[in-house]
Parts: sequence; structure tokens; C-alpha cells
Amino acid sequence: MKPIRIQERLSPYSHTLCAQCLLPGTALVVDLQFPKLFIGEVEIALPSTAGFFKVTLQQDLERNCVFVFSSHFRMKIKAEPGFFETLLSMKGMEPERKQYPLKDAVHIQKISEKLSLGMQKAQDWDLVLRRFDLKEILPFLYSLAQKTSAFVNDPVSRDLDVLKTHLRSAFQSMLVPQKSMDLQSIFQEVRSWFFQEQENRQIFFSFCPFPTGRMTNIQSNVGLIDLEWRKHIPRRMVIHSQKDASISLEFPQKIESFRFRCHPNEKGARHFVKDPFLLEAGKQYLLDCFYKDASMI
Repeated sequence: MKPIRIQERLSPYSHTLCAQCLLPGTALVVDLQFPKLFIGEVEIALPSTAGFFKVTLQQDLERNCVFVFSSHFRMKIKAEPGFFETLLSMKGMEPERKQYPLKDAVHIQKISEKLSLGMQKAQDWDLVLRRFDLKEILPFLYSLAQKTSAFVNDPVSRDLDVLKTHLRSAFQSMLVPQKSMDLQSIFQEVRSWFFQEQENRQIFFSFCPFPTGRMTNIQSNVGLIDLEWRKHIPRRMVIHSQKDASISLEFPQKIESFRFRCHPNEKGARHFVKDPFLLEAGKQYLLDCFYKDASMI
């Protein structure tokens, strides 16, 4: 069995003049107003040879930084504890590095949860906004919410039409939140659709509006969990156990049993959902062949 992975890299970009995005790890807004760049209250002059219509703003949620570039220059912006840094590179010149003080803490987790809902289209944000498909937008929000402190409390609707309308008015440019939207609420709500944890109970797919998807690095009380589903039901799951535990696994649509293995080459054993599932620290458990009816065994 192959590991569950999400291949697509989340790096939205915009060629739009006056594009904005958050600097990952902070609540700072990177505001491109060529030939100037504003990072929070810091104003930076960009090379004027770039050409007014050829500048790109890219938010890299994999490397937790922002790039501003054209055919003439490239600037990387990254937050570190106590400061953020710019690194300007131009053809034929030595890179120029500058640091600016940063009062707020940097919110970058060593392990971030990732979500994919089956969309693999160009991450040009003008096109993303034109399509405005939640299957495409929610993975970006899910990732960004783990890398910023920019939020204000606000409930998130499970009505997808209401949620879509809310998101249209709650963000500007490349997911820069307005005061009416809480990124952390989005993260917690979307996460609860596919995974919830109550003491020793692991609850999956309490609400699954998207038929196909994957989640990786889900952080639970017993370790990391990777999950894949199709047609609204689980297809594969991997539990990376970090401690000895007895847990209860709960699934939708009356799933009664599944196969589990500790190695892909093993034949595996069938486990009934009604029974506790025992974990040993340091082991990896591969779950598949989810059956709704015990008579299918």
C-alpha cells in the first residue's frame, strides 16, 4: 500500500496590480503597489526596471514565505522569531539581505495538517476567484489558518452556499481576512467535518460535503493520522501511533468493519468497528477495505 500523500504545493500567485497576501507565520499584510512594496508598516522600494505590468506576488505556503518577482529581480520575504527578512536578487548583482524588527510571535508549526479536495488547477488567484470553488479555496484557507494570528471570532456555517457568500465578502485579494472572518474558526470547522476527537473516541466524517479528498498529518491524542476518502466513505487511513492506547473508531454510513495491517506486505486482519482498537507506541497501522455489511466478509 502506498503512503497517503498530497502532492500539490500550495503557492497561490497573482499578477494583479496592488495584490495583497499575508506573510505566513504573521498577521502582516504584504501589499504590492509597484514600484513600492508595503509589509505591514514597512515601505520598501522595488527596482524600477521591473516593468509595471510584469510583477508577480506569490505566497508560498509550503516554504512559509512570500515572493515578489519579475524578469529583472526576485525578492523573498520570510518571518523569523523577532524579525522578518527580505532577500533581493538581481541579475549581475550580489543578493541584498535586510532585516526588520517583528514584535509579534511567529506562528509556524513544525508539522502542519494538509487538506486536498481533488482540485489541481492553476493557482493563479484571479482564476481561482473567478471559479470560486470551495474544493479549491478551502485547502488554502486550511493551510493559511495554521500559519497566522490574523483572526477575530466568528462562527462558520455548514451551509456551503452561505459559507461561499461569507468567504466572498470576508477576504480581499489573496485571502487577506477582513475583521468579519476568523481563520482559526475555518480551520476548526472544516477539520471537524472529517475528524473529531473526544477522549478516546476518533470520529470520522461527521459531515462530508465533498466526495473525494485527502488529509495528512492530522494531529490527534495518539499520533498523526493520514486519511483518504472517495464517494464520501473512507478508502485508506494510516495511524502513526505515538503511544499505547485503546481507541474507538467511528465512521458514517453504518461501516461495520475494516482491514488493518502494520506492514503493506502483511495479509492483515479484520476489525469490527464496535470493538476497541488497540495501538502500540511506535507502530504504523494501515486501514483499508471498509465494509458496510458484515456479511461481505
